Amino acid sequence: MDKFVAVLVVIVLAIVILFINDEPPKPQVVANGKTISTLQSTYCWKKILNNECVDMILPTDQIAKKKVKPTIVASNSAIQIQYKKQLKSPIEVSIWDEKSESKTVEMHDGIFKAPKQKGRYIYSVAGHWAKGSSTAIFMIEVRD
Repeated sequence: MDKFVAVLVVIVLAIVILFINDEPPKPQVVANGKTISTLQSTYCWKKILNNECVDMILPTDQIAKKKVKPTIVASNSAIQIQYKKQLKSPIEVSIWDEKSESKTVEMHDGIFKAPKQKGRYIYSVAGHWAKGSSTAIFMIEVRD
């Protein structure tokens, strides 16, 4: 009976390990002590049984479709982005405009500044790891 239980436990553990859903890491985004929620966007990730690539709609469209509410931040606030998993290369941040065009945002030590002008701003954050790459998006609203 003990051998049967041991074999059953091994089989169950093997099945669980095979079906673990290994997802791309999500960034932790913080401004003025406030956590800014992010949405998963485009990614390619090596999973246990296969590789998965998901191509999402443009960040501006994704934010509109999901009806995301912006996180309120003060002008020129420091916004910090970090991942729990070690990156292969530096984080890449882009800001998107209403024409769905993006520009690279300059970061220093995982931090960039919110714009000085009031308004809503959409950002994408890209990271690269040995298992693949992932992009997350978020929106802020700058107020005084």
